[in-house]
Amino acid sequence: MKFLIISLLCISSMFAAPKKQETIHTYDLRYYYPVNFGLKDLSFDIRIENLESMLGETKSLPQIVDVFARVYWTFDNGIDVEILGMPKGFSEKKTALKKFITNRLDFVFPKKMLDKLEAYDFNQSNRGNFIVVDAEDKTGKEEVNKITLKFDKTGKLVNYTDYSPAGTRIFNLKMSPRPFSQNKWLYDEIEKISYVGLIKTITKYNFKYNKFDGIGFPEEISFMIKQILNSDDQKNPKKEFVFKLSSYRINKGIAKSYFKLKK
Repeated sequence: MKFLIISLLCISSMFAAPKKQETIHTYDLRYYYPVNFGLKDLSFDIRIENLESMLGETKSLPQIVDVFARVYWTFDNGIDVEILGMPKGFSEKKTALKKFITNRLDFVFPKKMLDKLEAYDFNQSNRGNFIVVDAEDKTGKEEVNKITLKFDKTGKLVNYTDYSPAGTRIFNLKMSPRPFSQNKWLYDEIEKISYVGLIKTITKYNFKYNKFDGIGFPEEISFMIKQILNSDDQKNPKKEFVFKLSSYRINKGIAKSYFKLKK
C-alpha cells in the first residue's frame, strides 16, 4: 500500500509539472525561433555605425577603415565572434568589442524560454488582466535567484524581471508577427532597466527584420544606452548605436568548417 501511494504521488507530480509551464510553453510555440525553420549552420557580419570614429577617440589606435564582427553559429558549437579589420595588437579593444557584440546576439539566436528556465520552479497566478509566472531557483546554483514573467491575454510576454545578488533587471517588451514569420512573434521594441547599486541603466532597442534564404533575421538593431547616477538625468548623456547585420550565410557549412579548424 505504501509503495502504491508513493507511485501515485510520483505519477501525479509528473502530470502536474507541465501545467505550471503551460503558459511559457504556449509562448514558445508562438514566438519565432529560426531553429524551428531549418537553421543548422549560420555565419553573418555585423558592422556598427560610426564605430571607427568611436574607436579612434584613442590616439594610440591608428587610422582604421572597416572594422566589423563575423559571427559563427552551429547548434552543437554555439556562438563565436571574430573581430576583423582592426590592426594587430589592441587585444583589449578587441575583447571589449567582442563582448559588446556577443551580449546582444540573443536577439539573433533566441533560446526558448522554457530551456532558459529549466532549472527553476514555477508558480502561476492571475493578476488583473495578466498571467504572471514566477520562476524561482531553489538550488542556489543559478546566477539569477528569481524571475517574474508577465503575459497579456493574447499570450505575449510583455514584462520580464529578474533578481540576483548583483541587482535587478526589468525588460518591457513589444512584439508582433512579420510577413515571413507565419504569424509568429518577433520583438519590435525592448526597454531594459537595470539597477546595480546606485546606478540605473536604461537601454532601449528597436529591430528591423528581413528574410534570408527563407529564414527571418534582424538586419538592423538600433539601441540607446543611458546611465543615471543621480536624480538629474540631464547630466548623463545617452550613447546611441546601430548594428547592421548582413551577408547571412545560412546552412552553407561555413560555421561548421570554422569550428572544425579552430579545434
